[in-house]
Amino acid sequence: MYLECPVKYENGQAFIDYINSHRHLLRGRPRTYQHGDYHIGNMMIGNDRKLYIIDFNRNDFGDPWEEFNRIVWCAETAPLFAAGMVNGYFDNNVPLAFWELLALYISSNTLSSVPWAIPFGDSTVQSMLHQGKAILRWYDNMTHPVPTWYKGVANQSHKASADLFTESTSHWRIPKTAGRLPYGRRPAVQRKSVRTKVCVYRKLSPLLPPAGCSGRGQDSTSSAPLLELALAAPVVV
Repeated sequence: MYLECPVKYENGQAFIDYINSHRHLLRGRPRTYQHGDYHIGNMMIGNDRKLYIIDFNRNDFGDPWEEFNRIVWCAETAPLFAAGMVNGYFDNNVPLAFWELLALYISSNTLSSVPWAIPFGDSTVQSMLHQGKAILRWYDNMTHPVPTWYKGVANQSHKASADLFTESTSHWRIPKTAGRLPYGRRPAVQRKSVRTKVCVYRKLSPLLPPAGCSGRGQDSTSSAPLLELALAAPVVV
């Protein structure tokens, strides 16, 4: 389909080469029911604050990891949410095999996107070309299976964790009476509330939610809906 298409990606051969060199990863993969077009454009938050998935017209059966092949839409719009989807599915232990296989599925889907877009007009075609260019950038022309948007979120998460530790430790103090306590008795260390700072960190990154912070207190009600979805139980089977 792509080879006969009059519109081509710049360096679209990188997608073809990756597929040809990694198609062996498809052997023995499990099959399950799929939505077929699972991304934020087909997600809605109801007035009851529940997540609803729409547009099941592409539902079929296939590799459960293939369901992530539309994650490029999420990564373009909200990388934190996209990372939360992956980390939630794998309980923060994402195997390299997933990224290698996902890159194959994304390559295949990207190649078919331009021919699909042509009947919808030039604006849709340009949107697909722009997305393909972003994908090649994320994967360094399909030479690295872990996309840079995910690496960037992980680095941001670790930095935020370090910043949070530094800020929160400054909220511990020793009572003024500590020096007058009898020998052998340790002063009761008092702690100011750090709940707000902890939950702000939870809002920043769904990757490593701090223990003891439910994220549902008054100080976290301004969380963006997409981040709340990333913290929810994975929907992908």
